[in-house]
Amino acid sequence: MTLAGFALVPLLGMLQIPAGAITGTVREAGSRAPLSDAVVSLPAAQLVARTDATGRYLLVPVPAGTAQVIVRRIGYAPGHFAAIVPSGDTVEISVELAAQPVLLPPIETHAALPGLISRTADSAAAGGRALSSAGIREHPLLAEPDALMALGGGEVVLRTESPTGLNVRGGTSDQVTHAVDGIPILNPFHQGGVFSALNPDALERLELRGVALPSEGAEALSGAVLASTRRPGTAHQVQAGLSTSNLRGTLAGPLPAGLGYLLSLRSAFPGLLNHSRDPTYLRGDSHDWLASLRGPAFGGTVQLLGFGAANDVDASALASAQLTAGTDPPRNRFDWSSHSYGVGWNGVIGRTQLQLRAWRATGAAFAEWRAADSLPEQMHSSLHQTGASLSLDHAGASQRTTGGIRVEHTTAAYRVALEGDTLRLASIGAHHLLWQPFVRHVRQLGPGLSAELTATGSFTARASRLSPALAVRQDLGRAAGVTLSLSRRHQLLQSLRNPESVVGHIFPAELPALAGYSGVAVGRGDEAGVELELRPAVALRLELRGFVRHAEGLALVAPRQADPFVTVDLASGTSRAAGASLAIRWSGSRHELVARYALQRVRVSYGDTTYIPSWGGRQLLDAGLVLRPMRGTALRVAVSAEAGARTTTIEDPFEWEACNLLDRGCEFAGTPAHRSEPLGGARLPAYIRTDVGLRQAVGLRLGGRQHTIAAYGTLTNLFSRRNLMTYVRNPGTGGRIPVTTRPRALLVLGAEWAY
Repeated sequence: MTLAGFALVPLLGMLQIPAGAITGTVREAGSRAPLSDAVVSLPAAQLVARTDATGRYLLVPVPAGTAQVIVRRIGYAPGHFAAIVPSGDTVEISVELAAQPVLLPPIETHAALPGLISRTADSAAAGGRALSSAGIREHPLLAEPDALMALGGGEVVLRTESPTGLNVRGGTSDQVTHAVDGIPILNPFHQGGVFSALNPDALERLELRGVALPSEGAEALSGAVLASTRRPGTAHQVQAGLSTSNLRGTLAGPLPAGLGYLLSLRSAFPGLLNHSRDPTYLRGDSHDWLASLRGPAFGGTVQLLGFGAANDVDASALASAQLTAGTDPPRNRFDWSSHSYGVGWNGVIGRTQLQLRAWRATGAAFAEWRAADSLPEQMHSSLHQTGASLSLDHAGASQRTTGGIRVEHTTAAYRVALEGDTLRLASIGAHHLLWQPFVRHVRQLGPGLSAELTATGSFTARASRLSPALAVRQDLGRAAGVTLSLSRRHQLLQSLRNPESVVGHIFPAELPALAGYSGVAVGRGDEAGVELELRPAVALRLELRGFVRHAEGLALVAPRQADPFVTVDLASGTSRAAGASLAIRWSGSRHELVARYALQRVRVSYGDTTYIPSWGGRQLLDAGLVLRPMRGTALRVAVSAEAGARTTTIEDPFEWEACNLLDRGCEFAGTPAHRSEPLGGARLPAYIRTDVGLRQAVGLRLGGRQHTIAAYGTLTNLFSRRNLMTYVRNPGTGGRIPVTTRPRALLVLGAEWAY
């Protein structure tokens, strides 16, 4: 982005809107704890706002004069107040709502369309999407809830059978960062039927944001996944689930002194699928936990948060044809874990919202890889981050400004050696102190027209960089809106995992290295985008998106490395991506139809060589239909298709089977590599898969509490389509042997209980 983009700053300041604004905080009467997700409305002006995590709201633009405002939140008595709004001024009004528990009968919910971000009145942010907890739980394209997989589709590419990460707008999976309630989390990935290490039962909202403030999440070329945890209510709540892929439980409720707690525990791949007698099947398990404690303190709200995830996987290093009867084959091992602990405080001083956070995040990974004709390679990777952030948010008439700073100390270490450390093949270690001041200014320019300008500076002992972004949105009446955006982003951590290796399907952990050391450059990406929303009818919504993107300074592992991680050196390269997508949602009382189509072109270059990466499929289609013939019953039909995908042919024996109940497990055997094969040199045939699922829920009233019990199941690849994952080179004939994906089989069976 050029400096011409910043010429809008003085122009924004010259515009004066005669309307006013109403802002304030909604709190719970008695405890005075801030209430999030309260709906504040001004019916006369058809304005609606929702309170944020600190209870703050902003109604703008408000016509001068007397305004009658209504505040509502489930579980509380509604509040009403009148405000006199002077022309061009902001009125500060805070409200307290009295608790009023409401007993609700069983109801049917309809999830919002995944991929269509909910716009707020004061934001023109582009390149994102958001989902509520219900949108994740009832996602029409998923066999069971998975937070990260729910973000897929359109310009967000992931392998639905065995994801290796989120590839957003042509970028690699390490170009997306993650945070929970503003606290960074590292490698939130599992394997073996469950991808996300974030238990969806513990979440209130999930958002993929193209340009995130440093106080929200770390800067990366493709954006940040921002998760918000559930807020405890006035009664204790229990939610539990058991399926063939995971066992999970979540508790939430009030504590004395106005405190509230949340505790989530989950064990993924807990042995229900293991085919322990067959050495070619995966072995291992995965766990994650999340805990939160909130309460009033120092005139605001304080939160303590903890998160942890651990994975242990091993797979046969030999395929079936290489095995000797009666012997246990050598096995490749993969372990990765992460832990994050943080504290945050939110409060209001006058018209300014103040937010403080501090955290400690750690991640570690280990692999023992038996490359052909050599001793096992042992890889160790670790990342330690300690940081704090301060942000100030001030709302005025027709504008809002957020500014602050993020300070973070990062230490990254990586080494690969032959077994017993007899020969060290690679060793990278570095640390830095990063200062990131930032500012975001949002202003209403006129009726339905708003602009958002963001600037983030990154300062280390070695370099200084500026990351600007601009988005302008025009609402075209109530039925349409268009957004134009430009951005430049930088990335100071890049992964040393090989994204072209099929090992990523069971080892999706990123292996971070600090930019500026050992040949790892600072990644830089420039992107332009356009979005058009159309709402021709209440039950019908369409969204068109397009983008172009160029990135440079990328750390490329695949051109120099056949193994799943760096053992020698790196290549530095660039990428170019362009794409367009269409999302459609048509909903009714008994049905929900969601369809997403994307057309993209992705090219990665280094030196004089260019290739198409494995996530660079030309055309992608996802469509899901949910039918509700009767109360509590949901029939789901989902179709996933991809054309133009590329792969790199494997030169060693390899066996693969994605997790399913017919085969009672997940199969991965061999030590696959692509030593002399050209990257992306093989084109895969079109991929088409149809899944059918059924969910039945019943409501019961026991012990004075309302209970919901549900059972569900999914049949995958209904038409027995022979889809391919990759090819293996036949050493005898030189031909290619196809490696197929799932057969027609039961994919998952499960049950849930909540009260």
